[in-house]
Formats: sequence, structure tokens, C-alpha cells
Amino acid sequence: MKLIWTAMLMASATSALPAQTWDIGDAQRGGAPPQTMAPTASWSDDFNRADGAIGGSWTVLSGTWAVSANQGQHGPAVTHEIIQHSLASSSYASAVAELDVFDNAGSVYYTGIHIGLGGSDAILVKLQHQGTTVGQFTHIGLYHKSGTIWNFWSGTGTGFAALSAPFTSGRLRVYCSNADTLVAEIDTDFDGAPDQSYSRTGVAALAPNFGTSFGIAGYGQTTFDNFRASDTRVQVLSGNSPYLRSYLDFDNPFVASGPISPVSPVFYQYHDIGSVTPFGNWYAAGDTITSGSNDSGQSLVVQGAATLAVAGVGEALSQPAAGAGFEIQLNVPTRELGFLFVDQAGMSFDVELLAGGISLGHQQSVYASAFPAPPLHVALVDGCTFDRVRITFLAGTGGVGLDIFRVDTSYFEGNTGGALTGTGGAYPTTLPGAAFESSFMLPWDARAIERVSLLGLTHTWVGDVSAVLFDPTGAGHMLFNRIGLTGGTCCGSSYDFNGHVHVVESGGALFPTNADITTNVYNQWFGTWPSGTNGISNTPLSQIPVIPGGVYTLRIYDWYASADVGALSSWYVFGRRGDECLPFNYCAAGSTSNGCIPRIAANAHPRVGHGSSCVIVATNVEGQKNGLLFYGLRATQSPWCAAGGSSFLCVKPPTQRTLNQSTGGTAGACNGALVLDWSNFQTTHPFSLGNPFTAGDVVFVQGWFRDPAACKTTSLTGGLGLEYQP
Repeated sequence: MKLIWTAMLMASATSALPAQTWDIGDAQRGGAPPQTMAPTASWSDDFNRADGAIGGSWTVLSGTWAVSANQGQHGPAVTHEIIQHSLASSSYASAVAELDVFDNAGSVYYTGIHIGLGGSDAILVKLQHQGTTVGQFTHIGLYHKSGTIWNFWSGTGTGFAALSAPFTSGRLRVYCSNADTLVAEIDTDFDGAPDQSYSRTGVAALAPNFGTSFGIAGYGQTTFDNFRASDTRVQVLSGNSPYLRSYLDFDNPFVASGPISPVSPVFYQYHDIGSVTPFGNWYAAGDTITSGSNDSGQSLVVQGAATLAVAGVGEALSQPAAGAGFEIQLNVPTRELGFLFVDQAGMSFDVELLAGGISLGHQQSVYASAFPAPPLHVALVDGCTFDRVRITFLAGTGGVGLDIFRVDTSYFEGNTGGALTGTGGAYPTTLPGAAFESSFMLPWDARAIERVSLLGLTHTWVGDVSAVLFDPTGAGHMLFNRIGLTGGTCCGSSYDFNGHVHVVESGGALFPTNADITTNVYNQWFGTWPSGTNGISNTPLSQIPVIPGGVYTLRIYDWYASADVGALSSWYVFGRRGDECLPFNYCAAGSTSNGCIPRIAANAHPRVGHGSSCVIVATNVEGQKNGLLFYGLRATQSPWCAAGGSSFLCVKPPTQRTLNQSTGGTAGACNGALVLDWSNFQTTHPFSLGNPFTAGDVVFVQGWFRDPAACKTTSLTGGLGLEYQP
């Protein structure tokens, strides 16, 4: 059964669901989403209100919190305690949070920022006094929570460590520079440029357990101020591409591809935008400089006090001062740009991406290196495109050489490898009882699968090995099967795997049967596999179902495992992403009585007239329960129950219920789902709330399902925002 298309519809009681109302006159239509729920949302609290309880938009999860003298305070308990912002909601990968922190004369205390709250795991970055000098922060902690325990992390970088320089007050900024790296910056003189920076890797492995909320942590008597959080949607990535390292001739057209780093097998293509003309001239603020013809005639716009000149190699910024910078205008929207900076002193800067004149968010980065330097990439994290990028230097720096690239990304990173072991099987009717297995979640903007790469694949006797990619429905798709096996069940080629094996549908080499299989691109090999046996089909890669947000699993079978062994260092899937902006999440889901943290997503925004598909899927819900999806025209975030439970109501009445259905799956497990063909529902229910819709209308959707042990005997998913497209 294909989950994304199939749902069982059942008529059952739906008590505890918000009352179904039809007051269209109360609806806000034709405008943008509320600011706190929009995909470029930002939230803040300056605590400038009367002394008393913390109030504002905060929910006290534990401890004593208050406002005093227009600042926030925690204390004085010597235990880890938390307040959670009741509106702020953003994926950890695009979340940015800031907080001003101040010293205290106590013996041991800390103040920290949480991101990823609301799940079974979360991130904490804390600044702590734990030294002999009273009134100074001396240590930093980059933690995550495992169960109820903090200070447990298998990644590399700062765990709990002494600061490079103690300080008495500063601005703490927390974000992820990429999906796997947490960054903490401290601005001790409040000038906008970080004075200390710390990082830790290993975030991606924890991400499935994160929520989307923000919080503040305290231990002992603490004082803080000026909380800020935002969903920047912008990523700044530094790479280590040997292709760009060897590229010095900036004035010629250039196309190259290669791994962004030797660790992460994410591939890019670089297209030189071209050098600007005329050569040798200096430019003033506001001047527009048209580039060469290498890449659709892109252009640069100088901003602030910066001067831009052509030195014959790339572009050169002449000693830009703080606040100076430049803009790049793109004739064709892109998903990502690459920059190659040449600077001896290092830089700190702010990157802002824009589309149609609307800011999609900011991200700050520190870049310090000497030529040849790794390239810098700026990208949107949610798949949308942008047509302008603005870079502003946060502090003055020396002369800067610069070359600019349009970067096409189309790789979905997979997962780590391991030993290839098993128990063997009876080919082809009985699969080996154990196999290597590794899974990853396909991005929401995935549209096609084009290549599967197995890096560092080693195994003796390639004729023993089959590799299968399973989609989220459980259907298997053969990548290669017992190379060299031509008949019967024994034995295939006796040569070895020894390298990186990139599997494509066509256009690659044939797997050799009389030599070792080394690094190369190879066509799928189905061999003698009877398609459909054991749920595994001989499916061309282009025909493998693509379910955005679905979990895909690689299994490698060894039919004669007792005879030989093998290993795989890592694997990943190459495919095509969509260019359109995607529906956005807001308002974190709580945890159900069985520990499920539901997820809700849609494959696309709906279109006026419903001429294209919009399918909403809520996954990771309680199995074998009754439920439904409901929607409204305004967003909110309020506790589902006055006491107990962790769900939030994310849709403000009036609301519209859709049809009842079973979540399927297994009772007691988190493999249930709710599915709604939004376009079909709206066309078959012409008098439903908000119908007919016009371009720009925004609707907010949430899932509801039975959970007898929870408050109100029900639980909810988080919220999903959809904006009607023309």
C-alpha cells in the first residue's frame, strides 16, 4: 500500500476536537501569514514590562523566573531549569537565537539558550561561571540531552570547556552553520562582530529527535535580556573543494564538480559568473557592474562605503570598512551561490538572501583564511530560490579578492556505513537472515532519484552480494544483484569490490565479471533476480517512488556470508530537487503517550483551481487510532490541555474538519499516518471554509488523533502552513 496515496476513511466520534464552525466572515484572507508563523518569522522579548512573573510569550517548564528592572531573571535554584517561548518555532537547521547575558556575584551559575525544544532531545548552549574570579563567565557548554541527562555527545568540538577569554557580559548567538555543525558565538563588546566562536559536530544524528521550539536555561541566580530568535532559512557553508582550490583563472568560463569536503559526500557544480567590466575602474556605492557573459550576465551592486575594482583576476574589494559590502543581482533565480574569497586577515560578515525584493533571512559567518581558500556557499534551507544576495562586512578588513559562482546542488546525503555481515540465504527465495542496513530521510523537496553511491565498498567475491534500496512503503528496488551470476544459484564472479561504486540507471559502465570492481560509475545490474521476489523489484532508478520526507533504507545482502566479509564507509543518494518554495512548519508537536513525535508535511503548496496535486501527510503518529486533519485561516499556539499533555493547538477557530480516517500501522507503535489529498477535498467540498481560495490566501493545517492515555484522550501534530499559488 502506498502510504502517500491511500487512507482508510472511517466514520467515528470525534470528541475533544475543536468545534466545527463556518463563520467565513471572521476569516483573515488574502494576506500574508501572521508574522510569528511566517516562514521568515522572527520573535523577540526585551523584557521591558512591569516587575513580576516572567509573563510575555513564555511558558515556564521548570523553576522560578521573573522580570525585574526590565530584565529577565532566574533563580536562585541550583538546578537546570527552563522557560520555553510559546510562539517561536523553527527547524534547528535554520534556527538562530540570541540572548544578552550578564555576570552575577554567585559562586556557580549559568545562562543558556535552547534550540530544538519540544522533542525527546534538544540542544543547550550555556555560559557558566566556574572559576576563581567572581563575576565572570569562564566556561562554555555545548550540550544535548539524552533522556534526562545533559552533557552527553559523541560529536567533536566543545563539550564543556574553558572560554578563550573570560568576560562579564556579552551577546550569545546560537545557530547551525550546516545540518551537522552547531556554532556558538559570543560578542563581548556588543559591536555586532563575534569575539569568540565555538562549534561542535554530530548534530545531524540527533536531529530526528528535535522539536522546533526555543528556550532559555538557568542555573543559580542569573540575569539576561534581549532574547531574539528567527528562522533565517539561510545556510552559510564552508567547503574544501580541490576543484576550486586549483582554479586560478577567474576570467575564463568555468564549470567543475566535486565533493564539498572529503567527509561529506555532497556534490556541487560551479558555474563562473564571470569577471566584471570595464577592467581597472573603481566604483562608488550604488554603482551596478555587469559581469561577463559566462553565466547569463549577472551583476554586482556596490553598497555602503565599499569600493569594487577589477584587478584582472576576479573582483577586488578595497579594504571594506564595517558596514560596507556588495549585492549580487541574479537574472535567473538560484538555490545557492558560491564565493571564493582571498583575504589574509579574515572577515566577519552578514549574508542576506532576497527574492522579489523580500528578505528571506540573514546568516552571519566568520571566514578567516589565506589563498587558496575553501569556497563559501550560501543557500536557502527549505528549497526556495532567491534572485539577490547581499553581503555586509561586520568589521573592517583588508583588501579582499573575490570570485562568485552559481552553485547547483542536487545531492541528498545518505548515511554512514559499517561491516557487511549476515547469515546467508537460499537464493532467491529466502533472503539472508541478516544484512547491512542504513536509513536516511529524503528531503521534503526531493523530486527524483538518479544515482546511489556506495563509498569505500569492499567485499570479496562480488557474485555473493546484492544491494537493495527500500522506499518508505517497504518496497525494495534492486541496485545490483550477484554480479556475474548467469544461472542457477551459484556462484557469480569471484572478483572483489574495492572502491567507490556509483550506480546509475544508464550511461555508466557495465559491472565487470572478470576483474575487481573499482571506483567508477556503473549501470544497475539485475542479473538473474526474478523481479518481485521477496518484495524486491528490478526497478530503474528513475521509476523508484519519491516520497518527500520518507525514510529510505539501503540493505546489502551476502548470500554466502560465512565465506567472506566486506565493509562500506558511507552511502548517499543523488537526485533532483524541486525549485519551488515548500510548505512551512510552525508550532511544535508534543509527545504522545507512547513517545511519538508526529511530523506533518505536504508535497507542494496548493494552486488556485487545484490543477496540481497537494497531498498532506502526517507521519510518526500513534498506530491503529482514529484521526483526521483540520484547518483554519489563522494560526495560533496554545496548550491543548489546561494541565498535562504536551500538544499545542496550532489553528485558530473557525476550523474545518476533513474526513475521519484510521492511522493504520501498529497499535502502540509510532508508524501510523494521516493522509489528505487537499486538492481533491477542496474540489469535492466547494462550501468548505475559505473556499473558493485566491492566490496569496494562507491556510493552516493540523492533525488530530486518538491517544487514550493523553489529556483529552487525544494528541495533535504540529502546524503546517500552505499558501495558495496562482
